Amino acid sequence: MTAKIPEWIEEVFERYLTAEFTYLDGEMPRTIAVLPYYDAKKKKILITTSPAFYKKVGCVKRNPKVCVLFSNSRYSGIGGNAVVLVQGIAKVNENIEENLHYLMNLMINYRDCWKKRVLEKMAEELMSPIVKWLMDWYVLRIVIEVKPKRLIFWRDGKIENRPEVLEVVD
Repeated sequence: MTAKIPEWIEEVFERYLTAEFTYLDGEMPRTIAVLPYYDAKKKKILITTSPAFYKKVGCVKRNPKVCVLFSNSRYSGIGGNAVVLVQGIAKVNENIEENLHYLMNLMINYRDCWKKRVLEKMAEELMSPIVKWLMDWYVLRIVIEVKPKRLIFWRDGKIENRPEVLEVVD
């Protein structure tokens, strides 16, 4: 089926605290835990990384086909245990200044939820002068924007059952 991203899935993108991000390192898949953002206006999932971990950025630039798995509803405030696998195309933005402003504006307008409070607390701690001095390599962020192309999902979280599949239209 082809359609726009359903609202309930957008809520999963916004409210699930963590996700698993998979990219290819040559022919080897690599999966890392991430704290994703969702830009509802652009309909894109955002993954951030420090320039200190540039290898994954290089891998994504070489092969922009990526996956993001939302599988843990804990702390989301959403009833149920929906699992959503996103297959998408990634675009890397390495402009650190632009990314900082983009992420700050996104957080200001983010839906009020537990995830927003966690992110605000993290930002507050990461922006303290001592942390910026000791960990500037980590505070600087490269943004990887993921444009969803296909959604594979289990509304009830029972992945042993056949999933629903949705091809995403712009």
